[in-house]
Amino acid sequence: MARLRERLIEQVRRFPATIWVLIACSILVLPGFARAMLQNRASEFRMHLIHGEPVVARFVCGTDSGLDCRDSFTISYSMQDSRYCEHVARNGTPVNAASRCDSDPARSGLCIAGMLYTYDRVGVVSRDSRYVGQLFLP
Repeated sequence: MARLRERLIEQVRRFPATIWVLIACSILVLPGFARAMLQNRASEFRMHLIHGEPVVARFVCGTDSGLDCRDSFTISYSMQDSRYCEHVARNGTPVNAASRCDSDPARSGLCIAGMLYTYDRVGVVSRDSRYVGQLFLP
């Protein structure tokens, strides 16, 4: 065992300094790169909603979401008087003729059929900090 450890230490000493510099730089740079990639991912659903593009919400059965888990909800927003107004369709049929303007998709908030939900960077939909559904791109 001691001989194996000595061989390993000897091999490590043979590495040129440039390899050690590359290893140190990668340790410092990779976490920042991963964080930047996650931030871009975080804004994917938000950017779709803010720009008026639809997303689809599906809810999990038995989670007290307040909505039927067999339905698919298509949600989009438009700006009216500097507020975001929701347009919701259940299974392709509009829910309300009049849109509601009481949620803010820019702050990860959704209002579906009068109930407030939040979503995160991967599209997990929550109500009162409990998982109730998932967002998808159509």
